[in-house]
Formats: sequence, structure tokens, C-alpha cells
Amino acid sequence: MKNKANVYYELGYAEALEKPLIITAKDEMKGKLPFDVQDIPVIFWKNQKGMKNDLRKKIESIAKKQGRIVPPK
Repeated sequence: MKNKANVYYELGYAEALEKPLIITAKDEMKGKLPFDVQDIPVIFWKNQKGMKNDLRKKIESIAKKQGRIVPPK
């Protein structure tokens, strides 16, 4: 899989602005991420249903940290 430079630019920009990051990657990318992003939490997914559940949890966690109300499922 080819690395895309713009992704790293956008990631760095969001991090510099102290924005919450949500990074996802296909399960097959485990252990293959570039060294400079390996310390950032990544949601690895096999299928859309699993990714949906993991994204929901991550978004709820961010919302709670920001003091926002999390609607019931």
C-alpha cells in the first residue's frame, strides 16, 4: 500500500491544533504503519460493522472528555 503524504500533513496539522484524533486502518496494516505514527492509537478494522462500533466508542469518549452529552444508543 502506498503512503499518501497529504494524510501525514493533515494529521500533523490536526495534532498541532490539539484536535482529537481518530485514526483508522484496515486490520492488515497492523505492524505496517510508518514509524512516526506508530505511537498514535489506531482503530484497526476487519469489516464496517466492527469499525462502526469502535468509532462510536471513540467518539463517545471524546465527547465525554469535552463535557458533551452522549445520546443513548
